[in-house]
Amino acid sequence: MTDSHREISFSDLCHAQLTLQGHEQATSIQSRAFANDGDKVFLLAPTGEGKTLAAVIRYFHQLEAGRAFQCLVLLPTRELAQQWFDVIQTVIGDSPLSAYALIGGEDYKAQAIALERGADILVATVGRLETHLESQPRLLDQVDFLIIDEADQQLGPDKIQEMVGLYQKLPAIPKHVSLLSATMHRNTLKLCEQHLGFRPTVIKSDHVDRAALQLLITPADDRAHKLRLLVAWLQRNQDGKQVVFCSRQEQAQTLEGKLKYHGINAAALHGALTPKGRRVVIENFRNSESAVLVTTDLSARGLDIEKVNAVVNVDSPKQFDNFCHRIGRGGRDGGANTVVNFVIAAEWNRVVGFARRLELPIQSWLPQELAGLYRGPKKLKASGKAAGSKKKKSSAKASGKKSKKLKSKRK
Repeated sequence: MTDSHREISFSDLCHAQLTLQGHEQATSIQSRAFANDGDKVFLLAPTGEGKTLAAVIRYFHQLEAGRAFQCLVLLPTRELAQQWFDVIQTVIGDSPLSAYALIGGEDYKAQAIALERGADILVATVGRLETHLESQPRLLDQVDFLIIDEADQQLGPDKIQEMVGLYQKLPAIPKHVSLLSATMHRNTLKLCEQHLGFRPTVIKSDHVDRAALQLLITPADDRAHKLRLLVAWLQRNQDGKQVVFCSRQEQAQTLEGKLKYHGINAAALHGALTPKGRRVVIENFRNSESAVLVTTDLSARGLDIEKVNAVVNVDSPKQFDNFCHRIGRGGRDGGANTVVNFVIAAEWNRVVGFARRLELPIQSWLPQELAGLYRGPKKLKASGKAAGSKKKKSSAKASGKKSKKLKSKRK
């Protein structure tokens, strides 16, 4: 559901900026973000709905040119930082505002010189920013605007202490804070209040486009069987770009080689690549020079690439949030999005459970000639999950309990 610009209660500058980006209509999350003037907000919306643009435009008219690093944007990965920087540069246009991207893997001395010159907006990966703060401890003294993307990850239980350490280096709680994510852990707001000193207002999108999403499930015997199924799927579906997810970096590297062996134009995106190598992989995929991107949850987090019409889960994610982020890589330009899940017996219930939470129907994809021994659960519950039988008590335990009962009766 979208609203026209005329219905958005926001400044003329924001309307003009949104139009300059080529958007004649605001998405649900943009409309709601523009209408809310709260200082501390959490923008919660599916991937591809324009949260980045909403956050940038929301602060754009409040920034003052010439105030060094008054706005700080924190990202978990280099690729995401580069995407944010590109969006900000587009919004800035010919205005007097300036931005700088502080990304890991780049020349440290050149970055230090650039930081001394200053910029109004600093887009940074957390690790590289912390490194520079050791030599420039007052770098963030003027931060009034703070944006944290992928907030569910960066403020999650595993990362909150790292974020707190960086947050404590700010001279005061920024006046304006925007947290962004496609998902939110149940305790994110509580952790935010406990460790960062504020509880943001949640601004949630009401737009869910299930019609364009097709969820497929394919039973597999083992990993080798999954590879055969993957090759068959990619060879039979060559229109558009596809993102293939693995659990670990080494699996992505291995899978890239095996797909190339079968004549599939694939490239792997993972942490072992140099910054330049990662940029080349992403740009080649973005420009369709490679048709298949093999990656992991961490490496692909937040990637915004158009014309991806299929996401393939070779390994199903263990967390529902990661499942949501994965499927969000496809259909970002409003097109169709097919999500294929190759599952062994132990993964079946997990994927079906994810689908139920998203209220998505599941269809089967299994060419007869590729069917293995495992073809899905023998019995299904109404939910679609495997129907298991209750475990019978062992004879030893049963006889033990029986003897105890006899003893109690004798007493």
